[in-house]
Amino acid sequence: MKDLTTLGIKDEKALVKVFGKTLVKGTEVSRKTNDFGRTISKVINIGKKGSITTSFFYEGGDLSKILKVTTLMPKIFKQ
Repeated sequence: MKDLTTLGIKDEKALVKVFGKTLVKGTEVSRKTNDFGRTISKVINIGKKGSITTSFFYEGGDLSKILKVTTLMPKIFKQ
């Protein structure tokens, strides 16, 4: 949580907003498919403070199904 707070994300509402923004405007950095489904990872910058990489999992590989956030990796930039 410390890294998220450093990026200005202080509550669940702010985190959900970041998920939505990442899903729509994030840059895709990887796409993996296995027997269980498809995982798409996207990254978005949070101002000049850092970035967050979020992985979205689609069960069965069906992109029309409800996704699940499986990974959240904050990165703090050196000032």
